[in-house]
Order: sequence, then C-alpha cells, then structure tokens
Amino acid sequence: MVMARKGHSFNPYTQRRRTKKKWILIVFFILLFSGLSLWFSFYYFSAGEGNSENAQNASDGVSQEVSKPSKHSNRDPSFDKAEKVSSRVSDDAQLEEVPFDPLVEETTLVEDDTFSDAVFIGNSRTQGFFLYSGLTDLYVYADKGFSVNAFFTKALFDGKTAPEALREGKPFSRVYIMFGINEVSYDTVDSFASYYGEVVDELKKINPNATIYIQSILPVSKEKSDEGTFTMEKINAFNDALYQLACEKEVYYLNVAESMLDENGYLREDASSDGVHLKKSYIDIWVNYLRSHEANVNDYHKELPEE
Repeated sequence: MVMARKGHSFNPYTQRRRTKKKWILIVFFILLFSGLSLWFSFYYFSAGEGNSENAQNASDGVSQEVSKPSKHSNRDPSFDKAEKVSSRVSDDAQLEEVPFDPLVEETTLVEDDTFSDAVFIGNSRTQGFFLYSGLTDLYVYADKGFSVNAFFTKALFDGKTAPEALREGKPFSRVYIMFGINEVSYDTVDSFASYYGEVVDELKKINPNATIYIQSILPVSKEKSDEGTFTMEKINAFNDALYQLACEKEVYYLNVAESMLDENGYLREDASSDGVHLKKSYIDIWVNYLRSHEANVNDYHKELPEE
C-alpha cells in the first residue's frame, strides 16, 4: 500500500524522470572528472620532459663555460675562486717537482756583522781564516788536521767534542763548514761523503733553524798536486760529492774554490807559500766571496702568492 503526504499527489511517471536525470548528472560528472584527470596527467608529464631537457641544456652550457669561458661570462664568483685554487694547487705541485739547487749565486755584498751569529768549522785552513780575516767576534771550531772522521770523537775544544762545544757555546743561526783537504790524502769519496753527511745531520739536530753552508775544498798549487798526496783530481771528485751531498741534505753549497783557481785549475802561485795554506791577501778574497754569496732562503722555498 502506497502512502502520500497530505496536500500532495504522487505521480510515478514524474518520479522516474527525476531519477533518470539524476543518473545522467552523475555519469556526466564522472566523465568530466576522468577527462580532467587525464589532461592534468598529460600536462605534467610533458612539463617534466621539458624541464629535464632544459636541465641537460643548462648542464651543457656549464660544461662549455668551464672549458671555454667567455669574456662577458656572468659565472658564479665561487666557481672562479675554485678555479683559482685548483690552479694554485697545480702551480704548487709543479714547484715541488723542481729539485733543490744548493749552489749560492753571487749577491749584493753584506756587512761584516752578518757573521756575528755564525760559527766556522774546519781544519788548519779555517784556523788561518780566523787569524787573518779581519772579522771580529768569530766563533771558530777548527784545528790542524781536524776532519769529518774526528768531528764526533776528538775533544779539541776545552775538553769537549765539536757537537758538545756547539751545544754549550754561543747560539748561532748559520754554519760555515770546510773539511776535506786532510781526507783527500787518505779517504775515499764515498766514505768522506758519508761522514760529512753525519756532520750535517748533527748540526741540524743542534739547531734545526740554522742555515748551513758547505764550502768547497780549496785548490792546491800544481806543484803540490804533482806530489801525488793532495791531487786536484781527487779534490775535484770530493767537491763533486759535496755538491751532491748539499742537494741531498738541502743545505747550501759555496764554491769558494772558484775564486782561487788559475787558468789551469790549480791554486794560483801567489796565493800560498806551501801550496795549501792561504796568504792574507787570499783570505781577504775568501771573506769577500762569503760576503757576496749570501743565500736567500725565499729563493729556494717559495710560497704561494697572496690572493
């Protein structure tokens, strides 16, 4: 039994029409929503491909800028800074590959007080330097017959060995060494260089900040060389070994011998009365050589320039 509200008539046909319209609207909205969903999906997929292509193009552009920057490029300053750092590192690595050259070239004359913080180590030739150089306040550890072999063992300096005396003596910042004329008469090149290397190592331990100079062995006269005990052939071989030692230990090499040679490679005839020990006039040449050959540490240990 069908009931109806008071004052309203019930029409089944009208009810069916309303139901049909409702379902048509529902289907319409479903189709509309589906279409919109498909459109949005397609739009965002296309946009994504476009962004990827733009990103690739941007990447290609950066690569081109790195390899071949334009004069009018507006690159990020941080990128330029990174390039500079890379370049400096490369330059620094290139500097490190350059071997240390110990040979001290001629420089402007320094004053005599430059040697006030120096010590001189050597044999009777260095004793002569001490006596006739005219330099004051010199600290010299030298003795007749003193050699690299005796450096650690002979107590020649107030009952102390050279290392002991250096540790307890006046502070120094530079060392001038000259050994070799005695060793030439009995030692081999390899043995001499080995002992000499130990002397250099010990000096570095005593004062790691000291500037160390190895002086070449001075020449002898032709007459002395011809006697066969102190030959220039062997002196030259020893000096070659000293240069190599200076390279290895990264200390400085002073080729004082070149200031004493004649045209034939011997000590000049007027330089000595016995063919070995120098007259005062040649001690003066020695002093002037040291004054005009001052190592500039910055030339050998370069630092990167400031930005």
